[in-house]
Amino acid sequence: MLSFALVIASCSTATEAPPEPEVQEVAELVMWHMGISESYIDWWDGFVAEFNDANPDINVSHEIFESEAYGTKWAAATAADELPDIWWVIPGPAAWDVYDDGKILSLENSINTDRMTGAAIDGCTHDGHLLCVPAYFAPVKLYYNEALLADAGVDPNNWSDPLQPTWDEFLATCEALKQNGKACITVGNADNWPGMFWYFAIQDRLGGLDELYAALAEGGTFQSESFTGAVEVIQDLNDNGYFIEGFNGVTSNDSQTIFTQGDAGFVYQGSWLLGHIADAAPEGFEFGILDFPSFADGDPNSQSDIHSGIESYWISSNTEYPDAAAKLLNAFLDADTQSDFVAKTQSVPATTGIQAPSDAADEAIWLLAALTERSTGGLLPFLSQFVPGEIRQPLMSMDQAVFSGDITPEEFVAELDKAAGR
Repeated sequence: MLSFALVIASCSTATEAPPEPEVQEVAELVMWHMGISESYIDWWDGFVAEFNDANPDINVSHEIFESEAYGTKWAAATAADELPDIWWVIPGPAAWDVYDDGKILSLENSINTDRMTGAAIDGCTHDGHLLCVPAYFAPVKLYYNEALLADAGVDPNNWSDPLQPTWDEFLATCEALKQNGKACITVGNADNWPGMFWYFAIQDRLGGLDELYAALAEGGTFQSESFTGAVEVIQDLNDNGYFIEGFNGVTSNDSQTIFTQGDAGFVYQGSWLLGHIADAAPEGFEFGILDFPSFADGDPNSQSDIHSGIESYWISSNTEYPDAAAKLLNAFLDADTQSDFVAKTQSVPATTGIQAPSDAADEAIWLLAALTERSTGGLLPFLSQFVPGEIRQPLMSMDQAVFSGDITPEEFVAELDKAAGR
């Protein structure tokens, strides 16, 4: 009996040690941004903090850099294969080269694209793969002075589409402004690129993106009607006296001032014009925003293309935590998150279904957002995003001659082909 009791006592006092709690691995992510504005930085500070709190298994450290410093740092990190998990850069040849070198993760199986606009997907796609998530658009739109058009007897509500005139309707408006003693178009062509905004917007409406990229591809040519036709259209505008006087000597900043001071009816400019209007326009200045005019005889598939820069985020192929990185970017695309992003940073969204607050629906940023969302075509990017340097340089150097008529359409395209080594 004694031995039995000892056995019972032994069994009753012996306990198994509790299992060691599993240590949860934390996915440490580093994210790089370029500091666009104070409001942009503040918004990302708050968003990342909230994301980290909601996801204890993920910790995102995000770093902000000035524009020039960022470009230098990104180029050095790319060369050394030391890119962070998530980083910011504009889509285009430089980014495509990084992908071709195997340093960018393909995202089509990890990012929910349901709410991305078609143009955003188009802009982030290369070689059939989705490679980036758009942060925002920087759309180029046609801004007009409401008072000048009204004084000239023009009501955009009488156009076939009040948000996008036909080219004939636009020309009729230019003539009405001219007859009323006002310039139709201000363009700061001393800087070259504002003129090229006009050139490529017209070329796109005439020939479309397929013709543009075919001309840039190996074995392509600029000897087509859309490239010569765009020169002819611009020179017709000049011959008819629709540009401001001395446009080739006017800077972009001065051109924006000409617009806000009521000396021209239209300016074709990026969304940064809103800041200039807020800072420099006189009290009571009223303006409208339009899509670039449509061409009845142009490419039917290009009449709703959007002309825009597209600032985007990318995931490095060497990240240890691709799922965590994708989770962060998918959270950024959430509808409520996007609405908050637009309201607080005044950025134009590259997603659909963003609802303006009821008390802000008439604010310019929400009008831009609505115009951008209705653009069902592809993305016409900025020059730096799609034109190789060996072509871009002569293209810019010929810009003023195109506008002044000092070069023929045939000479212009021949010089482009020569620059491309053809």
